[in-house]
Amino acid sequence: MLRFLYEGLEDDFELKERNFDWESIGTLMKYDQKEFVDPKPLEDGFWDYGYVYYPNTCVDSAEKKCKIHVYLHGCYESADGYGESTSVRWNGFVEYAASNDIIMVFPQNKNGKKVVGDS
Repeated sequence: MLRFLYEGLEDDFELKERNFDWESIGTLMKYDQKEFVDPKPLEDGFWDYGYVYYPNTCVDSAEKKCKIHVYLHGCYESADGYGESTSVRWNGFVEYAASNDIIMVFPQNKNGKKVVGDS
């Protein structure tokens, strides 16, 4: 998917292989999604937290230009229901983000049905 999207936008883009050591060269952190939602909606559908991964190269250098990719998962793939490992860490996107200087944003929806809870 990343190859299709970025090669269609940039002729010189070449997707590098995944970096399985993504944790040592970047940061995965939770962020508060509620700050992006109207304070009194009837129902917003967002879970309390989303996740963002950024390679260190994207914040360590003022000259570095990184892409930002928002990963919109299927309705039942949220960390609320399946845990952080399944919905964020094991889907393969952070490995590609690490090797291709892509900031990955993983918004999370309320699943309503807990299956696994490691987040």
